[in-house]
Amino acid sequence: MKVYNTHDFEDIVVGVLNGKFDFWSAPDACIVTEFITFPKYLALNVFLAGGNLKTLMVMRKTIENFAKETGCKKLVGSGRKGWSRIFTSSKDVDGICGYMYAKEL
Repeated sequence: MKVYNTHDFEDIVVGVLNGKFDFWSAPDACIVTEFITFPKYLALNVFLAGGNLKTLMVMRKTIENFAKETGCKKLVGSGRKGWSRIFTSSKDVDGICGYMYAKEL
């Protein structure tokens, strides 16, 4: 998470090991998710994803099912602007809600 400097590799490993994060893997891709509790609903946040794009899109179906089974009302995520090309052309995404911005204080 170089852009926002929120996590390093060790943080992810510890988070997966202690159950804070879920690690989803395939031979050529992986995804890391976490639950976010909002006042109105529970969401599953996809905050790290990398590897083969086709594999990631297939994995997303499994993750969506997991989210539904665990009571989530939404699957959310943030990423670099390039991801918007993938999701704006996808018929099974509600839409792009915006981008995440950061400023060092």
